[in-house]
Amino acid sequence: MPNAASPPTARVLDVLELLARRAGQPPRLRDLVRDLDLTQATAHAIMVTLCERGWAVRDPINRTFSLGPALGAAAARATAQRSRRQAAQAVVRQLANDLGYPAAVTERVGDELVITTFELGPCQVADVAAGDRLPFAAPFGVTFAAWEDGEGRRAWMERGAITDPALADRLGSLLTATRERGFSVERMGPAMAQAARLMTTLHDDPTTRPVRRMVDGLLAEITTLGFQAGDGGDGDRRPVTAIAAPVFDRHTGQVTVSVGVHPLRALSQQRADEVGRRVSQATTIVNAAIEDDEQLPRQAS
Repeated sequence: MPNAASPPTARVLDVLELLARRAGQPPRLRDLVRDLDLTQATAHAIMVTLCERGWAVRDPINRTFSLGPALGAAAARATAQRSRRQAAQAVVRQLANDLGYPAAVTERVGDELVITTFELGPCQVADVAAGDRLPFAAPFGVTFAAWEDGEGRRAWMERGAITDPALADRLGSLLTATRERGFSVERMGPAMAQAARLMTTLHDDPTTRPVRRMVDGLLAEITTLGFQAGDGGDGDRRPVTAIAAPVFDRHTGQVTVSVGVHPLRALSQQRADEVGRRVSQATTIVNAAIEDDEQLPRQAS
């Protein structure tokens, strides 16, 4: 493949594509050498690695190669992710239309949180947009971190430079309360929201590295106040900035996606809980859709 950014990677992909095309007539090593213009040593090294990883299998009698089970597992995982994304997009549109609040799908990609879908619905005002990114580090991603185990929670706090034991305890209690309730509710007044945005900007600015721990600690304090349990009585006029619930990867049990709404207005605790339960029901639909989709091949076999 000319002008490939990574010729070794291109050679491996060429091999896999050939195995896929020749499923009815599996090739031998000499066929790979001839058809892909590989050296004997290169073809042998690629096939040894692919077979060790389960991406290819070798017939010991005919000495032919075919695609292995690992590729099928990866394809199934990709199908599940696509189904999850489609189901989440559908429920987000429904939530935005039914509740009248902007709604979003947020996905965890490594140590980042990415808003992949955003629906305004009848509302034309929002504080986030599709494509926005945040680090998956305290205090960001409460809905994701709440379902992590102890080690995952500690890693989340360490990435956010949470060193104060009292603050770590408060964040831990926040995660536990969120998990018990099944969804997160974030309340921030205009001044607090503005401060949070400022701290986020400072967090991402390389010139603030010498005071990063101070910035992160202040941001964590602000966010902890925004997520305090028991808020939202009739006298609380702070707007609810986000209500979110988790979508799980059924293989790992981790939260890989969240579905949330952004009311951006004051809500009583009763109303916030009602909306939270509605969002939780929506994520239950997404989780069920993924499970049903993954069971289809087994039912058909």
